[in-house]
Parts: sequence; C-alpha cells; structure tokens
Amino acid sequence: MKRDLKRSAWLLILIVMTACSGDQDARFIEDWKRIQAEFTPLFESVDRSGRPSLEARYKEKLEALAEAAQPGRLCDSSRLTYAEVQLELNQLEAAEAILLPLASHQNPDLRIRALQMLVRTAVARKDADALRQRYKDLDSARNGELEKDAPLFLEAGNRMRDTDLELALELIDRGLSHPIPESADKALNTAIHIRFVDGGLGNSERGVFLERMARQYADRPHIITQIQRKRGFLEFLGRPAPELDQPGTWLNSESPLQLEELRGRYVLLDFFAPWCPDCRNSLPEFRQLGRKLKDQMATILITRLYGFYADENTPARRNLSNTEELSLLKDYLENKEIDLPVFVAVGEETHNRFNASAIPHYVLISPDGKVVDLCMERVHGFFARVEAQVMGEQ
Repeated sequence: MKRDLKRSAWLLILIVMTACSGDQDARFIEDWKRIQAEFTPLFESVDRSGRPSLEARYKEKLEALAEAAQPGRLCDSSRLTYAEVQLELNQLEAAEAILLPLASHQNPDLRIRALQMLVRTAVARKDADALRQRYKDLDSARNGELEKDAPLFLEAGNRMRDTDLELALELIDRGLSHPIPESADKALNTAIHIRFVDGGLGNSERGVFLERMARQYADRPHIITQIQRKRGFLEFLGRPAPELDQPGTWLNSESPLQLEELRGRYVLLDFFAPWCPDCRNSLPEFRQLGRKLKDQMATILITRLYGFYADENTPARRNLSNTEELSLLKDYLENKEIDLPVFVAVGEETHNRFNASAIPHYVLISPDGKVVDLCMERVHGFFARVEAQVMGEQ
C-alpha cells in the first residue's frame, strides 16, 4: 500500500465530508481486534528466525483490513484506530492526515489519543523538531500530568538516542519520573541503560541513580539483573585487574600476553566485536590513541567466539564453528590492517571478569595493575580522559 501525500490529502477531505456509519465502525473494529488477538501471542512467542515471515503475514492482514475499510464512514474513535493501522504499516502520511485534525478535537480523550500517535509518527520519522512540538502539545492537553504517558516517552526517548541525545534524555527523564507498569519493562530496561551510559553522570551519581531504580523496581527481576551488572561495573574501579589467562587464542602476538608482564605501563583494553557498530566506530580513535601513547601505554583488543559473525561488509552468518569464526575474524583484522594484539576468548568468563556486559567496553589499568577508569558502549570523551590520565603521570 503505497500512498503519497496527495492521496493522503484526498483521504482527509473524504473523512471530513462523509458521515460515519455505525455498521462500518463495528465491522472494522471487530476485524482489527481479531487480527490483534491472532498475532499478539504469536509475536510474544516467535523466535528471531521466524519473525520476518510472521511480520509479513501480519502486514498482509493489515493491508487487507485497510483496503476494505471505508475511512470516510468511520466515526472519530475508529478513525484513530485506522490511523494506528496506517502506523503499523509505516504509512506515516496517511496516518498524519487523519490524526492532525483529531489533535484539536473537542473530546479530550480523542485529542490525547491523536497526540500520542503523532508522537509515534514523529519518532518514526526521527524528526526531533516535530517530536518536541508533539511533546509540548501532549503536555498541554494533559495539563502537565503525564504519568499515563510515561511509557510512551521512554519508548520515544529510546528510539531518538542516535538522532538527538539531548531530547532523548529529556524524554527518558520525564518518563522515569513516574512509575512504569510491567507491560513496559522492555522500554524501562533500555531507558535505564541509556541514562546510565549516555546521561553524563559521574560514577557517584550513577550509583545514586541505580539505587533509586532498584528501590522503585525491586520486584522486577529483569530490571534488577541489569542494575546488578551496572553495580559490578562501578565496583570494579580501584580493584586489581584480573589476568588474561582464560582459554582462548591470541592473534597478532607471538605468545600469550600477561598483564603482570606489562606492569610499569598503563594498559587499555577494548572489548569489541566486528558486528558491533559502536565498536567499529570507535576503533580508529582507539588505535590512534594507542599509537600516540605507545611509550606509556599498551593497547589490547579482546573479543570472544559467539558462533556468529558480521561486519560492515559481511552479511550475518550464524551457527559458525570456532574455526570458521576465527578465520573470518583473522580476515577482518587483515583487511583493516589491525596489528594490535587480540585475545579471542572461548566462553564468557573473560568478559564477566572484566564486567563487560555491553560492548565496546574499555578498561584502563594503571602501571601498578589496578583498574583506574572504565567506559561502557559510548565513548563520550573517554579517550581524552585516558590521555590526560596517562600524560599526567609523566
């Protein structure tokens, strides 16, 4: 169903000029509920491999529903549902053609529902300016009482992370200021992670934030598990660094390296994987820093065997043997002209010892073997901080 802006405009005119039909309303809503009842449990249980075919079947059902509907004969509340169908099909212009006039509806419930969906269209477009306006409009319609919309703001903030981080954090903070229902645990988990990683908090502030989340969501096992991992990240600072003596393979090194043998110099570890975009994006700066500080600091890359491989030029390959994955990794290092020592761990023990629950994960080890700085996932000036730390000792 391909609809351009012109067609959307004619649809809007049709909606305005045609009276609604109760029978048409009932049939449309009944069909919509039937599709949701059929597919909701399937989406909750399907594995990753089966999801594309399930999504294709779902889209076919929605397209048939939209084609059979006569939106001009639907009443206002059902038009909102029709707009939701268009949103599910990613037909943003068709959805907005319906939602924009309803956003000023005299019925406050319809107006709020329309504004909520316009927030979703702005997020789908990654349009930060439009999202700011929709956020303000919804705030006004709710008279500042946005508790019921807290999950929506978490979802919006999570999805805007890479588009406008300042706005994303504003939305996440607004959402986290209210209790989040269990039905939105996935969005809550992501929002806590983004706030911890990207929020510009110092380590003591991070600790306070985690304690607040732990008190508020003590009965949510998935939330508490993440909080415990991040507590481990903070508690790792100042401890003696573990040794790199777990099972694995060393590449670009004639023999296994021991951190104890590198005492007297700083050591910067980069836990990475070729399939991780943030790892690839920060790798050039990591290598440049290593070259600049080579006399004062050693740099080591660490990854593990996942049974999976991908990079920016290689489609995902799954169910790989250790030998196949190791060969692909060697090719990647050669093509990128990466000659740094690389430890390829077998299993998760090395990552767990160094509290690497998300990658890239950086660990700065002092000349006396203690962990003096850490960074998780996003760099945010970490390399400049490392340089200042290392050069400050000279």
